[in-house]
Amino acid sequence: MIERLPAGWIAAFGAALSGVGLYLVGGWEAGASWVAMVMPLTLQGFGVGLFQVAYMSVVMATLPPQHRGVAGSLTMLTRTLGVVTGAALLTLIFHDLEASALASGVGPRNGFISAFGGTFRLTSGTAGLAAVVMASSLARRRRP
Repeated sequence: MIERLPAGWIAAFGAALSGVGLYLVGGWEAGASWVAMVMPLTLQGFGVGLFQVAYMSVVMATLPPQHRGVAGSLTMLTRTLGVVTGAALLTLIFHDLEASALASGVGPRNGFISAFGGTFRLTSGTAGLAAVVMASSLARRRRP
């Protein structure tokens, strides 16, 4: 796809797909069927795959060929920092949402499900916002 379409647009599309998949994961109910679980995970995974490959292509194209090793390292560093930071922040958010639900009198199982859904929906909004920012930036760059 990257050979036929600009990598930036593919990255934005991947972020959007990932956001939709995360939103659908956030809507899981207790006892959801395996099909209801696999479809959103597949969509989210496909979106992440598109985003990561396109992101690598954008970074590689930004630096001259003699610095491709630096570009690859930069990509791995930013990806790792993003994963670690995201996991830490989302864990804090999940625990805060769960504690709020439990404090309001919700049982532990429903508190977990509520916090789980809220965390994934918040994350989906972040991915959607990233897609919108990337797409608007790319659209502005095309105008003279």
